Amino acid sequence: MSDTDALDVTMRLLFLNQNRIAYDLKHLLFKYLHDNIIQQIEKNVMTRYREVENLYLLVSLSQIGKEYWLPEAALVKHFAIDMNKNGGYFRTEFLNHFSITVLLSYIKSKVRYKKLRAFLEDHIIAKFIYMKAHCPHDAEGLILLFDLVVCPYVSDQKKAEVGNIFGLDAAALTLLQASNDQWFTTWGDKFDIGKELDAKRSREVY
Repeated sequence: MSDTDALDVTMRLLFLNQNRIAYDLKHLLFKYLHDNIIQQIEKNVMTRYREVENLYLLVSLSQIGKEYWLPEAALVKHFAIDMNKNGGYFRTEFLNHFSITVLLSYIKSKVRYKKLRAFLEDHIIAKFIYMKAHCPHDAEGLILLFDLVVCPYVSDQKKAEVGNIFGLDAAALTLLQASNDQWFTTWGDKFDIGKELDAKRSREVY
């Protein structure tokens, strides 16, 4: 699926969700798109060089209601997360900033994703420790730091751990959090997919 195809699906879901269409018809179409998106996500496991297109699909699905939440198994499979012999999750390579923020935005604080969220928080800490040791001036690390310390879906304990990795004590971390409630990612109800798509299209090269 191309970037354009994923955006087209997102726009269709947005249109259906925002317009006065008969409930039964709207949800029949939602079900059709939901099933096809699951098929697309399961077929295209994430790799280092192919991920952004399907991230658009997760963003769009997050807008249409709890009836269409993906099963955790589908998310785990798509993000190439494996399970060890003790039933815990692991991943051989680190997820990048986009994958982490989109996945957090999708699973939010939903109870059904508790295990996946716990893995993701630990994965983030491990990524930061690695980047601090091997890539101390990597821009991704700084961007991710700013995003995660204000993310409503990351526990305060993990935010404190992130701050410690970067040498921020409790006071400095609180000051950073108070200076802005969103940096490079718009979290929660403040995210407007229609506005974001309009902004993206305005930047397209003609």
